[in-house]
Amino acid sequence: MSAIRLPIEVEQRLQSLARQTGQSEADVLREALDAYWRNSARRPDEDRGAAHARLMERLKSGWDLGGGRFDRDSLYDR
Repeated sequence: MSAIRLPIEVEQRLQSLARQTGQSEADVLREALDAYWRNSARRPDEDRGAAHARLMERLKSGWDLGGGRFDRDSLYDR
C-alpha cells in the first residue's frame, strides 16, 4: 500500500474492508480519513482545512518519491 506501516490489526481490517467493498485499500483509507475529518468534534480552522484539502488531493493523485530502479547486485560488490 504505502511506506507507512500500520499495526497488523488495522492492516487486516483495511484489507477486509477493501475486499468487501471492492475498492482498493488506498480508497478505503482515504474515505475513512475524510469521514473522520468531517465528523470530528473539533472543527478545523482555515489553515487546518486547507491542509486537509491538500492532503486529500495528494492522496488522490499519489506522491512521487523519486525512487527509481537500481541494481541490487552493485550494492554488494565485493
